[in-house]
Amino acid sequence: MKAASSVLPLSLRTLFCGISQVLLQNNAYVGAVVLVGIFYASVFSGLAATLGASVSSFTAYIIGTNKQALNDGEYGYNGALVALAFTNFFEPTAFTCFYLVLASALSTVLMLIITNALRKWGISALTFPFVAAVYIFLLISRILETPNTSNILGLSTLTEIDYIKNSFAIKSAVECAILGISQIFFQTNLLTGILIIVALFIGSRRACLMAFFGSLFGTLIARTMNVPDHMLSAGVFGFNAALTSIALGNSVATLNFITLTYIFLGLIVTVVAHVAMEIIFKPLDVPVMTLPFILVTWLFLLISPLCRRICNELKINES
Repeated sequence: MKAASSVLPLSLRTLFCGISQVLLQNNAYVGAVVLVGIFYASVFSGLAATLGASVSSFTAYIIGTNKQALNDGEYGYNGALVALAFTNFFEPTAFTCFYLVLASALSTVLMLIITNALRKWGISALTFPFVAAVYIFLLISRILETPNTSNILGLSTLTEIDYIKNSFAIKSAVECAILGISQIFFQTNLLTGILIIVALFIGSRRACLMAFFGSLFGTLIARTMNVPDHMLSAGVFGFNAALTSIALGNSVATLNFITLTYIFLGLIVTVVAHVAMEIIFKPLDVPVMTLPFILVTWLFLLISPLCRRICNELKINES
C-alpha cells in the first residue's frame, strides 16, 4: 500500500503523508482518508490543515532538510496541527491567517532543533514542535492583545456544539472513543472519527486497534476521576491516550501480556497527566493539546530498555 502511493504526484504524497504522520503512520492513503474526514467535519478546518502542512513542508524544503524525510511528511504534520489549533483558538481574521502561516513555518524550525536535541536518546520529537509553536503564538497574541477565543482550555472550547452538552451517560463508551479519535485533529464529529479509524486500518491494523482501545480506555479511566461529563462526552480524554497507545504499540515487536501491560500503564499515566494538566492550566487559560501524550511517550520510550532487561531477567529466573 505504501509503495502504491508513489503513483501520486510528489506534492500530494508529501501532503497526505504529512497528515498521516499525526497518527505515526507513513502512508499517503491514510492521510488522504483522514483529510476527507476533516473536510467533512469542517471545510475551513480541512483547508487550514492543508495550508499548515504545505507551509511547514515548504519551509523544510527551503531550509534544505533530508529529502526522504520531507517526502515522507515528517515536516508536514506539526504544521497541520498548528493550523487546526488556530481554527479553534483564534477568531478567523486576516491577522490570524498570517499568524497561522508563521506558526506553521516555525514548527518546522522547532522540529529540526528538537529532533537534533533528542537524537542521542533515540526518540522522536513527536508533536512537541506543534505544541511549542502554538504556545509561542498564544503568548504573542496576548502581548499584542490580538483577539482570540475567550476560553481555550484544551478542547473544552468546543462545548458550543450541541451534542457535547449531552451527559456522558447518554452516550455509549464506543461513541465517546470514536469522538476521542476525531479530537486528535481538533474535530468533534462521529463520522470523522470513523473515517480516521478506517484510515488507520488501511495503514496498520495494530495502530487501528491501539488507537481505538487507547481512546476507549482513556475515556473510561478519566470517568473514574470525576472529570466533567461534557468533556468525556466530547472525547476530550481519548485523543492523548489514543496517540500514546499507537506510539507505544509501535515501539514493541510483539503484543503479549508484558507489552500490553506496558502500554496500558502508559495509558493510565497519560490520562492522569491530562487531567492534572487541565486543572493546572485552567487558571492560565492555556490549552493542554497533546502535551500529555508527548511527555508520557518520551518517558516510557526512555525506560523501555530497562523494562526489557527486567523482563529478560524474570524469564531467566523462571527457567
